[in-house]
Amino acid sequence: MLEFERDKKPSTTLQYLRDLTNVDPLEREIAITLLASNLERIHQGGLAVDGSKIGEYTPFTKRSRGMSGRQIAFVDLFMSGKLQADLVAAPGNIGWLVGFQSDYGKRLRTKQEERFGKVIWGITSEDDLVIAKIISAFISNPQSGFIS
Repeated sequence: MLEFERDKKPSTTLQYLRDLTNVDPLEREIAITLLASNLERIHQGGLAVDGSKIGEYTPFTKRSRGMSGRQIAFVDLFMSGKLQADLVAAPGNIGWLVGFQSDYGKRLRTKQEERFGKVIWGITSEDDLVIAKIISAFISNPQSGFIS
């Protein structure tokens, strides 16, 4: 499984969390939140990590997608649903991860990010704010189990 990469150094809050125990509910909540955020942003909004449009379809692709009843207003990287289904949140050896479970998803990620020249899958600045709220809720009540 491929984790989302982070360019930033861990925040003080994240360093504090390394010393906590029983953080599985926290990690799970963050992973599920990031999964949902990526699926909605990419496949429903056509947006990259930086908030810009992923790109534009070529005239041929627009015509082909339009004839099959698919939207053509923006690149949503959705054709068969296989790529969308391949992105999962799951427990791993080092905690909960978000990533592609097969080489198919990993290859398409690399190909599409190179094709459009931008990071498409990952953590946005809006995700960072949501993660901070989840962490704050966990720190306030680490026994709460599933964080809402």
